[in-house]
Amino acid sequence: NVTSLMFQEDQVGYLAGVLAAGMSKSGTVCTVSGMEIPPVQRFVIGFQNGAKWMKADAKTLNVYIPSFTDPAKGKETGQSMIGQGCDVVFGVGGNTGNGGLLAAKEKGLMAIGVDVDQYNTYPEVKDALISSAAKNVDAAVYNYLKSVKDGTVKAGVMTANLTNGGVGLAPYHDWDSKIPQAVKDKVKEAADGLKSGKLATGYK
Repeated sequence: NVTSLMFQEDQVGYLAGVLAAGMSKSGTVCTVSGMEIPPVQRFVIGFQNGAKWMKADAKTLNVYIPSFTDPAKGKETGQSMIGQGCDVVFGVGGNTGNGGLLAAKEKGLMAIGVDVDQYNTYPEVKDALISSAAKNVDAAVYNYLKSVKDGTVKAGVMTANLTNGGVGLAPYHDWDSKIPQAVKDKVKEAADGLKSGKLATGYK
């Protein structure tokens, strides 16, 4: 009698990778990640494959940090990858990942938030945020409650994905006019491809 609401992080991670590679000038993008657990791995693998779909020669760097509450370590890790040429940082580890976003902001580089629209929740870095890879918990819960109301609710796993609006990229906010239409079109093409099954995120 339990329904678990799960999220296909690899799908929205993929879109974040497409966006990152499309915006990168150096050709290197990176992830400052928390613990090496399935949701984080889904984000990272999706991101890396999305970046390579966008630009076959894109370089992807990643470091897993065994904590979600170590922004200092996240920042240091972000700075290290920026030193290796990364110019778009995707923070995938709660407060640890936030340190990576801050490293990008302080260097005048681009960043991508995670889980929620971090433009609203982490104002210190909003100028650097080109988007966030969001889990739309509101949509997932709404879909679940709707199934309760109409009597179709089932025990097991309800997966929130691009098709049912349960995951997606947050608005581009301040960057909307700075992101080329060609890049926005590729993000849409990737989203359509993932929905139709023509594209795969690479997460097994």
